[in-house]
Amino acid sequence: MRVFGKHVFPRQVALLAAGLVFLGATTYDVHRSIKNNEQPPTKEQMAVSYTHLDVYKRQIKNNEQPPTKEQMEALQDYINSKKH
Repeated sequence: MRVFGKHVFPRQVALLAAGLVFLGATTYDVHRSIKNNEQPPTKEQMAVSYTHLDVYKRQIKNNEQPPTKEQMEALQDYINSKKH
């Protein structure tokens, strides 16, 4: 197949099309994420996120099991109760 006077294999055309679809889907997803999250996270949300990360890092460092969902919720409740 010739495109603009150069020989192009069908596999190259398919790869280009797949790349364009991937780029379009990624761009749309990023745009949608930005649109849906117009407000930045609050200080409380950031504090809880950092606490979660610290707990995971500490437990990984000590070769312990990561906390369960219930333990993390209890920790979050404890943090929220200390702020008020």
